[in-house]
Amino acid sequence: MENQPKIEPGLGSDDHSNMEDMSIHELVSVLRVAFLTQDFDRVEDVLVTKYKKLQTEILHLQEMVELEKLTRFQAEEDLRNRVKKAQNNYESLLKEVKKNTNLTDRNIIVELREKNNELELEVSKLRKLKEQWSWKKNNEASVDPWITDFEDKDEMNDDDNVEQGLFRTNEPPIKRCKTAQVVAQTRGAAVDAAHSGHGHSSASLSRECAARYAPIGEKSQENDKVYPEEEVIMIDSAVEPPQDAQEEMARQNKGKRKMVATNISSNSFDNFRFISLVHQERYSKFLAHRKFMSEKNFHLEGKKFLDIQAMIVARGWVELTSFAKEASGALAKEFFANAYQGPAKEDGNNKNDLIQFTSFVRGKKVAFDEKIINQLFGLENFEQCSFEAREAKGFYIDYQEILSTLCRPKKDWVRNNCGTPIRLHCCDLTPVPKAWASFVLHTLLPCSHTSRLNIQRANLLTAILKGEPVNVGRILANDLWDTANYSSPTSYINHASLISKLCERVGVYSKKDEEMVKPALLITAQWIEKI
Repeated sequence: MENQPKIEPGLGSDDHSNMEDMSIHELVSVLRVAFLTQDFDRVEDVLVTKYKKLQTEILHLQEMVELEKLTRFQAEEDLRNRVKKAQNNYESLLKEVKKNTNLTDRNIIVELREKNNELELEVSKLRKLKEQWSWKKNNEASVDPWITDFEDKDEMNDDDNVEQGLFRTNEPPIKRCKTAQVVAQTRGAAVDAAHSGHGHSSASLSRECAARYAPIGEKSQENDKVYPEEEVIMIDSAVEPPQDAQEEMARQNKGKRKMVATNISSNSFDNFRFISLVHQERYSKFLAHRKFMSEKNFHLEGKKFLDIQAMIVARGWVELTSFAKEASGALAKEFFANAYQGPAKEDGNNKNDLIQFTSFVRGKKVAFDEKIINQLFGLENFEQCSFEAREAKGFYIDYQEILSTLCRPKKDWVRNNCGTPIRLHCCDLTPVPKAWASFVLHTLLPCSHTSRLNIQRANLLTAILKGEPVNVGRILANDLWDTANYSSPTSYINHASLISKLCERVGVYSKKDEEMVKPALLITAQWIEKI
């Protein structure tokens, strides 16, 4: 037999070169069949090298995580500093304005406002007097032709010619007498109606008419017929016209009394404060005694609820969330009365079908469209409003999204008998949504029921909290118009501070003795923590 080569235990040269690429399981398998010490040493070196490599990678990843945490912390700190800086700038600017506005300037402004109001009242009185004078002049002009004709004939002394013209006909004397009497009655009644406003009594005019036509009573005989004398009644040396003439004059005076009564009723219309009598009656019947829903402000200081402060600054709502102040309720009621457009016709061909965002207060036009309101608060005029987009979904609203955004866990909608969600209870909201809900229910879409949110207000609140674009001017303008045209006589009226701000824009200010509406309690950090 030939001698076969003896296989020594251990690893070959090829195994040594591939050891770096082996896995741990493969290296353990090599050790199971190895008997040489140097094989154990080589496997140990490979394992140590791999361990160090993995440890280096772990340290590198830890450094990246720490760097990311530091970057995030710096970003949050930068945001806090920006919020604090903006708040400090606002407070310093407010202090500087208050400091520069001394007491003398304020007194001058108050005096000028009072003088302006006095002048406006005087102008309104003059307008009323002018209208009364114009009506009186027009009323007199309607009967002046009769008076002029009558007086001209007196001056020309044509009475005899008129009477001769009457008696020169071939008619019987009694017929001619009655014809003259009718002329006297008609002209006398007309002169009585015209002269009653000039200080002439009815009795004196009656005597004048009767005396002018008294000669018509005579005896005459024609064709063997005797015509009796026309009866004329003499009382206290004054001639009293016949009964039918008295009835005619009574009818004239009765019509004149009706006209005077109508004029007195029209004079009670305050054309300085209201556009028409319809708007004045709407004020007295629907608005004069209604109560107000007060607006609310945010007032957050320090490091509490920085997310709300950051949201206010990011949206540019600093002015919007702090503008509410003591405002005139009389101005607001007058604003809503004159903003009324009346019901639209069913055929759709009525000018009232087009919504007009204008009103009148103390004789001045006050516009309240979305662009003007956004301009007042320095807000962007979004064409695409997320709130309106959510409302347009109708029955396809994502109720679960609203519920998870606003409410605490395990809370649900209040549903109707069909199981459809209809509203949320404010007590089920988390603290931040509850604070914004209070602002919405008092300032943006006011409602007297502040303990619950309907679908509309829940949509608006969700859009605000998710940072979506909201056209505040359009929301406020539509709510003002709806309050003026569709609100019930028993509901509250809203937006007193907003209307005061719109009136001040056109130079209309409140008076000292007017009904004033105070803002509601501030939304502070303590108030949010308490609820």
